[in-house]
Amino acid sequence: MSINADEFKDRILLKRACQKRCPEATQDLYIKYKPFITNYIRTRVYRSNDHSDLVQTVFAQICQGKCNYDGTTSPRGYLCGIAKNVIRAYLTASQTQIRTSSLDSIDIDGDLVLKHNSPSSPLNDLYRKELRQALKYAIANLPPKSRQAVELVYIHHLKPAQAAAHSGRDIVAFYNSLQYGLTKIKAEMQDLQKNLER
Repeated sequence: MSINADEFKDRILLKRACQKRCPEATQDLYIKYKPFITNYIRTRVYRSNDHSDLVQTVFAQICQGKCNYDGTTSPRGYLCGIAKNVIRAYLTASQTQIRTSSLDSIDIDGDLVLKHNSPSSPLNDLYRKELRQALKYAIANLPPKSRQAVELVYIHHLKPAQAAAHSGRDIVAFYNSLQYGLTKIKAEMQDLQKNLER
């Protein structure tokens, strides 16, 4: 298969950038491929404020000699491969950060909000504390996929589509887990509320 002159030049640049850590070659590649890599990352990572850092990381890996390009594949495909690895590392780090969040720091809103309309009194404060503890317990006891779905949407405030992508699941399966979790939580909270009102 023949390659055009532009791609041949880019293969030489990428080989120089990877094998000889040539900053000029890396800069030329950055200028030419930054829009393409930015678009590639934008379609896979939903937090727009992280796009620029991820693009920089892709080219930094080339500049730091972490890549071993032999010139046999297209530069575009090779850069996509680096970007895919950078995105995978980013998502793994993000999931770890979210998984380590403590239920003690829950500030819940949306369907799960605990209303604070009643006047403050020791009895009302105790009642709210009891409900909050029960809510934390209900979330903690959900099956892992439902718990993750509830935490991503209601604690970390991601939209369901973003949360599904973040968890690596398709939107239908994610939404089913979320609905199941909400149904279980609401049932437990209603039972507790009835018990507390007796």
